[in-house]
Amino acid sequence: MVAENKPSVIDDMPAKYHDKWNKLSEARKTQIIAESNFYPVDTSYQINNFWATRDLRDKQMISEKLNENSTAVGGEVKNQYAISAEQRADIISKMKFSLNR
Repeated sequence: MVAENKPSVIDDMPAKYHDKWNKLSEARKTQIIAESNFYPVDTSYQINNFWATRDLRDKQMISEKLNENSTAVGGEVKNQYAISAEQRADIISKMKFSLNR
């Protein structure tokens, strides 16, 4: 039985990524190898693209979710267009008058 001559993500890694790869922790290396299972890496172009799109920092950036419904101080968001019930009733009566209803 002859083994396939399929390119390997690690063995065919472009030379410019070797130094960064060697500095990574084993956990991060394992994570990148696992990521490669979800990408087509059958040609050298695909392998180059895979490595060009990897974040080769040992510690990943953690992003926080942005809640646009809160203010910077954590207070309530005030509706600048809020009107009182009296103002609302006045507007409705004026609209009814304008529309002859």
